[in-house]
Amino acid sequence: MSTIITVYHKKGTYIARAAGHKGTASHALSARLAANGMAFKMGLDFTLLHDQGEEDGNYTFTHPQERTA
Repeated sequence: MSTIITVYHKKGTYIARAAGHKGTASHALSARLAANGMAFKMGLDFTLLHDQGEEDGNYTFTHPQERTA
């Protein structure tokens, strides 16, 4: 099963969340960097994130593994 990370933009910052994970990660430059930070916090290899695109201001990234942390 894969992990899904969603990112939204608020007040100049991209904020990443993952379902079933309490934490968040943020970055000022891009949705990709916020998603990378979230994957890192979850113990996942961020280089395996796949960008699913943007819809209604929300960005979706998937990772082929389930979270480990």
